[in-house]
Order: sequence, then C-alpha cells, then structure tokens
Amino acid sequence: MVLFSALIAVCVGFLKALDGSPATDAVLSAGAAFGGAALLCLAVVPVVQQLRQRR
Repeated sequence: MVLFSALIAVCVGFLKALDGSPATDAVLSAGAAFGGAALLCLAVVPVVQQLRQRR
C-alpha cells in the first residue's frame, strides 16, 4: 500500500515538474497525492472484507 501511494506521488510530482511548476508546488501536489492514495487504500480494505463476508 505504501509503495503504491509512493508511486502515485512520484508520478504526480514528476508530471508537475514537467509542467514547469515550482519545486514547492510539485512537492505539495505529490504529498497530497500520496495522502489521497493512502487514504483510499485504507478505506478499500474494510469495504472488501465486508463484501466478502456477505456472500
């Protein structure tokens, strides 16, 4: 999960840097992407477990 979130963050930071944004903006965007991906991964696990229990 952490590696997936880090990969998303690196991709976002790289794309922002290619766009010509300042380094601080790229780092902030990468951090937001990391946090969003990590929260999404954490939210999906309990949902999948509940769906498996209902079968």
